[in-house]
This record gives sequence, structure tokens and C-alpha cells, in this order.
Amino acid sequence: MQKARKTGLPDDITMRHDNHYVDLIEEKLYGPRIRMISINKIDPSPHQARTELGDIEELMASIKEKGILQPIIVREKNGR
Repeated sequence: MQKARKTGLPDDITMRHDNHYVDLIEEKLYGPRIRMISINKIDPSPHQARTELGDIEELMASIKEKGILQPIIVREKNGR
């Protein structure tokens, strides 16, 4: 007979010490989170393939006209 489980993490999640541990569990259980983030808190990735990002005014106008066509994915790093 199997013991009834009263509390704890789901069977497919194990405890680990990681800065993003809670975020990873929440994403696995509830899906990705959507948040509004101030643009001044976003830094470009050093691994970005594009070396020239183009005209920010043109990008802003395009977003105003068409909206964001693909979600912008960011991750927290060093408290930012």
C-alpha cells in the first residue's frame, strides 16, 4: 500500500539551492509569468547576435502601430 503524501513538492521537482529556484518551480507548475518591466532595468545580452540594434525611435513607432508581435523574454541577473 502506498503512503498518502500530505505535503511537499511534486514528485518531478527536487530541492536544489539555486538563485532562481522559486521562479523555476512556479514556471513548471503555473507556466511563465508575465510582468511589466521598466526599460531601464533591461540590459542587452553579451551573447546577442545582432551587433547593431538599429533606431530605437523606429522600433517604438512600430510597437505603437503593430504592437509586440513576439514576447520579449528577459531573466533576472544580479538583482536586476
